[in-house]
Amino acid sequence: MKKLLMIAALGLIWGNSIAAAEEVKVDLHIPDVDIEGLTGNNHVVALWVESARKDGRIGKDLEGADVVLNQDAAASVMAAVSTTLRMAGFQLVPYRADAPLALMISLDSLNYSSEKHMVSSKARASASMHATVSRLGKKVAEKTLGASGEYVVAWRPSKDKIGEVVSETLADNVRAVLQDTEINAALKGNGEN
Repeated sequence: MKKLLMIAALGLIWGNSIAAAEEVKVDLHIPDVDIEGLTGNNHVVALWVESARKDGRIGKDLEGADVVLNQDAAASVMAAVSTTLRMAGFQLVPYRADAPLALMISLDSLNYSSEKHMVSSKARASASMHATVSRLGKKVAEKTLGASGEYVVAWRPSKDKIGEVVSETLADNVRAVLQDTEINAALKGNGEN
């Protein structure tokens, strides 16, 4: 009888840990991005951000559970880019490919991984975005830029820490796109070909 209870208890514990390890949902909180030297001077820009990613999973945690986002990554990046452009003095309007000034950003990749060490773990994220600036439907600047981030944490990364490293990486990628000299010049009106 004791063996049967012990086996049943172990089955519940293992069953719950296996079920719990199927998916880790994390929140995005992309911090504000300040771009030095990007001045909008009330220029109107049509903005759109989309995701080229096919899957909602961004990686696996230490236990092998899928890491998925609670929010749409493209919508979160759109909000971050919108805030950044408004802070820089741009006016935003709905996207049209033939707008006088348009910025299209595609989130091409977003990945998370972790690595266990003796008493610490590394949480890593990487992202890649493709940005296109056009004027009246004609491309004037186009770049693919990436960013990566890594945190070392005691024991194992919590879902909050996973969300933090992913959010910071997306912010760094937004910064890389908007600080790029070609994209920056095109947004300011100096990139016309």
